[in-house]
Amino acid sequence: MPRSTELDKRLIVEAVGLDAAPDGGYAVTLQTLDLHAAGAQNERYGTEKSARLFRFTGETPGAALARVPAATGLTPLYSQARLLVLGRDVLRRPLQRTLDLFLREYNTRGDVLLAAAEGQAADLLAADFGTPEPGALFLEETLLRAETEGTAPAVQMYRFMDLLYSETDAAFCPVLGLKDTAEQETKLPALCGTAFFADGRYAFTADAAATAGLLYLTGRTKSASLTVRGADGTYTLRLLRAKKKLRTRRTETGFAFTFALNAAFDVTEFASDGPPGLGETQAENARRAAEEELTRLLRRSFDLLYYEKRADVCRLFRLAQLRRPKAAADWRGRMYLPEHTRMTFDVRVTVRRTGMERLRKSGS
Repeated sequence: MPRSTELDKRLIVEAVGLDAAPDGGYAVTLQTLDLHAAGAQNERYGTEKSARLFRFTGETPGAALARVPAATGLTPLYSQARLLVLGRDVLRRPLQRTLDLFLREYNTRGDVLLAAAEGQAADLLAADFGTPEPGALFLEETLLRAETEGTAPAVQMYRFMDLLYSETDAAFCPVLGLKDTAEQETKLPALCGTAFFADGRYAFTADAAATAGLLYLTGRTKSASLTVRGADGTYTLRLLRAKKKLRTRRTETGFAFTFALNAAFDVTEFASDGPPGLGETQAENARRAAEEELTRLLRRSFDLLYYEKRADVCRLFRLAQLRRPKAAADWRGRMYLPEHTRMTFDVRVTVRRTGMERLRKSGS
């Protein structure tokens, strides 16, 4: 019969943090589940913390993790891990070599969420979020909710590595920091933009506006809010759905692309000095304002990320290569020049005057 390790002999890992060690190696922080505290909390509904932190150093991340069993007397269990956090100093090292262990080692999970820390990964994992559950659970929920709301990407580690190994595709992940609460005793996670990588190392960080455009460009936005100024007032819209499609055609100097976005919104709030209500005229004004605002957002983000920073977030090279391999090979050396890569945005918006929630309840 196969042998297994009893649960009380396991070190259940919720999150892993990687920082640079003073000697040039790596400092690995493990946020783990304290089974005894978790059980006691369930029995008496108390607030005892159910997480423990361990820190190990080594020449490589693998060497640091190899010390876990001897130091704790427990066998690490990584199948519960939710998050892998990279400290600021680690980002400037060759990440293919740094993360290779987590991609190939069968004990670790390749689908954990990956995030860059604004400072030290250890500080992020040690933060008190005012909840007895492990902080990794709170951070995971924060990232998943942020992607749905269109404010930050939630990037799985194996997908990040696929892009990192690509010669043209842009690899990116969210940046997490900490901010104080009113009580000053607990912290809250802060979204600090999106980190981009080139040649396997950190390259730059995109701000919140560029990140919002990035999520539309990559089709990751699910239910974001959008505030626009129309001809008769200010509208706050909630995204119901967004579908993107990229088209390409060959030109004399390179390739031309069309990014088509078809989005539907609900009006959640309308501020105007005129009479209350939302008629067909107001809905049309909101639609026009939303199309103009989304076009501006996409254009600003694309120009910054692609032309200025050379981050191929839309995977244009792959699209051109699929359509015309030989032409794409010749175009590759000048693909980031505007005169050789033309991008047009075709944004079509539908605005619903009656909220979808009311429609669902009425069965319409």
